[in-house]
Amino acid sequence: SRRLLEPVEQTRLAGLVTSYRCIRAYGSQVKRRMACLFKNLYLESHGDRTGNWVAHTVRNYSETEAPEGSLDRNSITVSGGVGAGFGEHWIKVEIRQHATLGDFAAAVSNTQGEVVGHDKLSVFFIPLYSFNYGHATFDSLYPAFVSVLQFGLQDVPFRAVIWTKRENPVEKQLPGSYDRVEATLGRIGGLGCLNNKQIDERGMNRHNPTVLHRFDQLVMGSGANGQKLDMNGNFSLGACRDLHACRAFRKHLYDSLGFPQPPPARRAPPFRVIIIENKRYRDLKDFADVLMKSAALSDFHIEWVEWSGKGIKQTGNFTDHITIIAQTDIHISGPGTGMFYQTFLPDGAVHINLGNAETATQGYMEEYMAEGAPYLRALYYR
Repeated sequence: SRRLLEPVEQTRLAGLVTSYRCIRAYGSQVKRRMACLFKNLYLESHGDRTGNWVAHTVRNYSETEAPEGSLDRNSITVSGGVGAGFGEHWIKVEIRQHATLGDFAAAVSNTQGEVVGHDKLSVFFIPLYSFNYGHATFDSLYPAFVSVLQFGLQDVPFRAVIWTKRENPVEKQLPGSYDRVEATLGRIGGLGCLNNKQIDERGMNRHNPTVLHRFDQLVMGSGANGQKLDMNGNFSLGACRDLHACRAFRKHLYDSLGFPQPPPARRAPPFRVIIIENKRYRDLKDFADVLMKSAALSDFHIEWVEWSGKGIKQTGNFTDHITIIAQTDIHISGPGTGMFYQTFLPDGAVHINLGNAETATQGYMEEYMAEGAPYLRALYYR
């Protein structure tokens, strides 16, 4: 016979069962993509750097909502983000349905040790090239943020929860790059970053007992809105125009850093100009030096920057970088990672894409970034 629960215990357990709301993720539905907001989502970690996501639902206590025909009988499948080969990482959340709160309590208590709780809002994604700011942010974090926006949570600080596989050759060539970029993802979210190694550092061992993690609120599932996996009719970064997602992303960043929102770009001199060193358009420091000495450009305060931290002024610190971007009126760069701060420029700023000087056809690569930010003005040098 089932044990009767005391009212206090019933109330406590009722606050720990899983509820979820799933909607169609913004963007292409050639492949069915959903975004889900979970309350009390569980992760069973076995030390294998991944684990099993589990929704523990209880009849009459869990609230569940999903588009008709979008769920398998016992699971929810969502996209965790784009992969290196233009494929996607598909994540399955197992739905375990319990008849009573007592059954739920018994199932959860089967794990070893205490349940590890993660409060407030978390957002899960699998970052592409998490040693590279541009890819990790706009292939991975940004599409996940669009899902956050769809649930009306765009102004809520969140923890970035990521699964990532670090490549030793990359870490050897670019020491500390994974740590720096993952820390940046956490700074943008506002509540830090939690990677799979931090979730479970025991290492891979099939004999490891299960450790259970519970996430108070977690958004999981992205649409095809990243810079590497998106092709919409306007050739713009997904959701930036239709949902004003780039504006929302910019606002969230400045709020997370504790910065005021940047005032509009200046309409009278002196105009602040930054020229960014970039591997696809090299030796821009000499170009910047020439412009600085030109009497015809006395209305423009011109600076050369190198985000890597090698320049006299630049420290390689993300907060310092955004401080510079917030005060910039004219932003000049070749394409690639060096220009990926453009989304955070003030309203009315001018972005000048120099093109790729390393190829005969030139190419601008990141046109969709500026096209997705109607608060900017973009020029293309030829």
